[in-house]
Formats: sequence, structure tokens, C-alpha cells
Amino acid sequence: MADIFLKIVNMSISASWIALAVLILRLLLKKAPKWITVLLWGIVAIRLICPFNFESVMSLIPSTETISTDIMMDRTPTIDSGIPIVNKTINPIISSSFAPDPVASANPLQILIPILSIAWVSGIMIMLIYTVISYLRVKRKIGTAVLLRDNIYQSESVVSPFVLGIIKPKIYLPFNMNEQDMEHVIAHEEAHIRRKDHLWKPLGFLILTIHWFNPLMWLGYVLLCRDIELACDEKVIKELNTEQKADYSQALLTCSVNRRMIAACPLAFGGGGVKNRVKSVLNYKKPAFWIIVIAVVTSVIVAVCFLTNPRTTLNEELSLFLDGQIAEHHYSEGNTDDNFIAIHYKVLDVDKSINKTTVYMWVLYHEYSEENGEIKLESCAHTPTVITAKRTGSHGHYELIEYWTPRAGSYYAEDIKEKFPWHLQGKALDSQRYIEEQTAFCENAAKEYFESNNKTLTWIYSPMLSHTSHNFYLCEFDLEYTHILTNCDNGMMKNLEAEGQPSAKSLRFEKGQHIYWTPDEVIIDNIPDTSKVDIVIYNDDKEIYTANLIFECIKRDDASADFEVFFATTERLSVVQNGNGACFVDGSQSITTTKTINRIVDHSVDDGVSYDTALELFYTDDEYDYYFYNVISQYIIVEFTDGTKNNVKDALSNGEITVSDLDTFEIKYLKQKKFQW
Repeated sequence: MADIFLKIVNMSISASWIALAVLILRLLLKKAPKWITVLLWGIVAIRLICPFNFESVMSLIPSTETISTDIMMDRTPTIDSGIPIVNKTINPIISSSFAPDPVASANPLQILIPILSIAWVSGIMIMLIYTVISYLRVKRKIGTAVLLRDNIYQSESVVSPFVLGIIKPKIYLPFNMNEQDMEHVIAHEEAHIRRKDHLWKPLGFLILTIHWFNPLMWLGYVLLCRDIELACDEKVIKELNTEQKADYSQALLTCSVNRRMIAACPLAFGGGGVKNRVKSVLNYKKPAFWIIVIAVVTSVIVAVCFLTNPRTTLNEELSLFLDGQIAEHHYSEGNTDDNFIAIHYKVLDVDKSINKTTVYMWVLYHEYSEENGEIKLESCAHTPTVITAKRTGSHGHYELIEYWTPRAGSYYAEDIKEKFPWHLQGKALDSQRYIEEQTAFCENAAKEYFESNNKTLTWIYSPMLSHTSHNFYLCEFDLEYTHILTNCDNGMMKNLEAEGQPSAKSLRFEKGQHIYWTPDEVIIDNIPDTSKVDIVIYNDDKEIYTANLIFECIKRDDASADFEVFFATTERLSVVQNGNGACFVDGSQSITTTKTINRIVDHSVDDGVSYDTALELFYTDDEYDYYFYNVISQYIIVEFTDGTKNNVKDALSNGEITVSDLDTFEIKYLKQKKFQW
């Protein structure tokens, strides 16, 4: 149920963007026919109920999955709103508030989201019950209604005219209406029926019932009801003269009701903001043809932009192909088999044709090494990239046509503007737009890799003929703790540092004592295929870590047995091989990032940048003075692999770069030998 709830939440967030657009368009299209506004609310409804959408380059939806369905299991829970500044503001709060507690049995979000799912279902049930009760109350009130003609009824219990019913809608009127008001009221209610409003309003309320947690949807439903009434008024009055419009307005005032509750039904003649309806009726002028055309075109554009998703989805075969191409392109000479490669690419657009596929993206490439529990970033590349490939054969394989990255230095911005479509150039030029999200992904991937790599170890068990000469599997703990409780299902635990060297299936170990386990079998064939050891680590009375060791016998001969030892631990507890055993360490170490230059960009060559014409001394050493031909050091920006930036003058003075780095990135300058007295 939690997955369904998160899916609905993401659909609701996506629809909220359309709702905001409709709210703006309602103000801009005041002179347009009101039925167009109702149509726009229909676009919102489609987004709210349709579980799938087409992709389009014109899509304005920032993100189709703001909350990942895997967020409950994430070590660093985050959202992806599609708006970097929102992610940057909200994600630190989410990560700090809902990060898993290493001593807890479940992640906070594993508890919170199911609770919210139950609350969501409960809200739906409450609203459905409210709807049924409201409907039954209305039905009871009109139980004594008498037929006037056709599908029109009158009742002394009816205060204001309305339409009730879905399959066979009926019009209900009060007895005390004069003929003139009745004529206008019946025309209005019959217009509702012809427009099928008796179907659209309950459908809107049903959708609201599912998305009741979204305040924008409540506002949208209220405005939908008002727009339905305004559209119906327009349909009736467009052929009336001024005097008849005044009579119609008077009928509205006579039949007005004060509704404080939102309801799915009925359609009341005097509901929906009578004051605004009267103004609309009295000021009504038939809209010009060009206004109708503009409104219709606007509606089509809104539908295309908000009913479609961004073209950023890739099939599995293409994703694997891109991974391979990016790794091959950025693979460093110093990379070894022990290193871990992390790749994150943010797809900006996908251009598909019959013969080829072009993917526009921001690529982040990291190579990590690990030594003594410390993870270090060895190599990094962060660059806008365009990869074009074609399918080969019928098995979905791809062949590279072009791997493109911009040239460094002054050509950088120009290359991007030439290669990327106009609507993507801003994103491609903004190196900071996705860097935090991409860096966090790569760092977490590296941590998970090295932790999991350390959690599968090997052990060879070689017992002697004597039962007391068994060798043991040793566990050490480089942690802060007071004592450890252990339990095994097969074999025996042993405490060699305690008095009497006790052995049992369940043992307590004090701080500094090593844990030993043995299969407790001399005959190799009698060793169980699988044995389990449970370890609980305490600091006084507080449980701070847990670990499960699984000993799987993978090979046997006459004198020995080979084991693979698998570890399942709480977060922050890592395992490293230590001789013929394992050592548990605190795995909450951060990744050591070597700050290196990503690129140096001369923004003074960009359009719109003005500067003073003069020589600028930007750096000096013992032998030379270094000048720019203009006062432009503030526009020459050094971008580092850790995402930080600095202007070239400060970067040189701080020792973050050298003059030779300017040569590498083709930054032009003047070098002049110092005058010697």
C-alpha cells in the first residue's frame, strides 16, 4: 500500500504544476469563454488519474517522480523535485531528519510512510462516507417531490433549484417560484444536463477524494464548481437581451444559497459564487473570434506541456551502453581492478529517430579507491555530454556514432551553444545545477560498494585429530562499546580471554575480549552447510550495533573445509579481513576528496560581458609578472571537482592552482620578466 500511496503522491505533485498554470490562465483568459476554463481543469484531472504519460520535448513537468518508491530504504533519503534550489533547500532537512538510525530495527521512513498510507486510506473512507450520507439526506428531503413535467419535480423541502442523478438526472424546484424565475432556472438546469455537468462534478469530487491531502486540489475543485456554473450561465444568456439578463440575474439572487460545505452533488442553480455570477451575466459580451482561437491554442499548448513527461527515460539496453561508453571515455591510466567506478548522468533530453538515438546529459564520473577503511576519490570528470548511437541487429544492441564533449577554455560555452538545442543550453551551461545530487549519488554508491565488498570474506577450517585443537574464527572490534552478546545455531562460541575459557552457544564478551567461533566438528562431513552467529554490541544498556555472520561451507576435503563468511550489519558498522578472521570498525567515515581542477572558464568571452580595457596584474612570482590584456580576472572562473568555484586571481594566491594550469586550459595571458635593478 505504501508504494501505491507514493505513486499517488507523485501524480498529485505533477498535477499541481498544471493546477498552478490553470490558476494563472484563469486570470489571463478572463474574456475567453468559460467552457475553456472548465476544459483546462479537465487537463488537471487527466494528470491526476492517468498512471502513464507520453514523453515530449515540450514537457514543463520538472519531475515525474519527486519521491522515489525506494526512499524508505535509502541511507540518505532525498527527493527530486526537478528544481535544484528546492532540492538544495529541502534535501538536507529530509536527510538529517529521516536518515536511518544504526541502532534502530527499521528506518524512520519505513515507519512513517506506512502510517501516512493508512491515514490516506482513512481520509478516502471518511470522504466517501460523507458523500453517501449527504446523498441520502438529499434523497430523503425530496421523497415527497411531485412531478411538474418531463424530468422536472417540485418539493416544499427544496430551498434552491438543483439537478440530482447520474444516469437519469432530474431537476428539482421549490414550490414558491414565479413563472419568470422558473423559466430561467429550468433553462439553466437543462443546460447543465446537456453539458453533462451532472457527471463531471461527481467525477471531480471522486478525484478529490483520492488526492484529498493536496490543498491545491481542494482549491481546484472549488474553482471547477464555480467555472461550471459560469460556463452554464454563459450558455443560457448568450442569446438573451439586456432586460432578460437582468431578469436572469434577479433569479440568481432569489435562489442563492449559502453553501459552506464542499459537496459532490447536487448542481444548485444558486450556488457557485452568486455575486461573481451576477457580475459575469450583466457584463457578458460575446467573445471575439480571435480570443476564442487564442484560448483554444493556449489549452492545446498547456495539454502538450503538462500532460507529457520530459524525454529523459532510457531503456535498459541503452542505459548499459551509456555506462560503458562513459566509463571507457573517462577511464584513467592509474585505475586498478580494486578501484570502484561511479557514474551518474542527468539526462536532459532524448532525441529518437528511426536510425539513431541522441542523449543530451550532464555526466559525472568518479573513480574511488579504499585503504584501511578510508575511501578516496582518485579521478573525476564533470561535463555536459552528447552521445549518439544506433541500434544493431534485433537484440537491442547499440553502436556508437559520436561521443561529444565541449572543448576546454574559451571554446567551452560556444561549443555547447552549437551542440545543444536552444531549450537545453541553459542547463548545459550551468555546471552547478546537478552537481550536489550527482556527487551524493556517486559517494553513496562508493560507500555501499566498499562496505559490501568487505562483508564477504573467506576462511579455511582445518581441524586436528584432537577435539581440543580446533582452530577458531576470530572477530575483533575496533569500536567504542562495553560488552557484546553472541549466539550461534551450530558450532560453539569460545571466550579465550575469560577465566576458564568458557564455550557455549550463547556467550557474553567484555570490552577487549575477542570473539571466537568454531564448527565444533572434527569430521569434515559432519559440518553443517550453513551456520549462523548473531552479534549484538552494547554501550552500557544501549544496543548500538548488530551483526549477523553466515558461515557457508563451499568446499570440503579430507582435512579441511572452505567457508565463505557473509556479514549483515547495521549501518555504520563495516567489516574488514584480518588474517584468519574479521575486524569490525565504525564505517561512518567520510570519503576523502582530493580537490582537483575540473576546468577553467573565461567568461569574459561570453556575450553581454563588459570589462575595462587595460593590463591587469593578476599574479607574480620571484621571476615573472603575469598580466591579463584586460581587467578580467573576476570573469575567469576555476571550477573544482568538489563543486566549488573561485576566480583565477584568488585561486592562484591561495595556491589552489598554478600558472601552468592556465596553459592547460588555454587561458591567454602576458608573462613579463621582472625588472632587475
